[in-house]
Amino acid sequence: MVQGPVNPQRSYDNTRRAAQARRTRREVLDAAHRLLLDQGYAGTTISAVARRAGVSVETIYKAFGTKGALVKEVYDVTLVGGDEPVPLRSRPEFQAMVAEPDHAASSPVTLTSGA
Repeated sequence: MVQGPVNPQRSYDNTRRAAQARRTRREVLDAAHRLLLDQGYAGTTISAVARRAGVSVETIYKAFGTKGALVKEVYDVTLVGGDEPVPLRSRPEFQAMVAEPDHAASSPVTLTSGA
């Protein structure tokens, strides 16, 4: 007679799948960014982004929903410098900027006439 579970459950590790999904998302964002710069909003299609990123149109719609949402994500990533879900104010670059003393504010400004 068999003792113990016949089919013990193994834990599921999706680390590789999650990493691949992040890579694919970055590739789509990079492709969209390049096309937006080259062709503008009107000239950039989801089909063109998919071709350039090497993914299906359905992949883009599932990940972003609409062309507008994709463009907003491109803008957000470009603005903050990365696609990690970290708010701008929590990023090290922003913290360093805030910590930097404002020398212009502490220096007196003298306006003179050019005449």
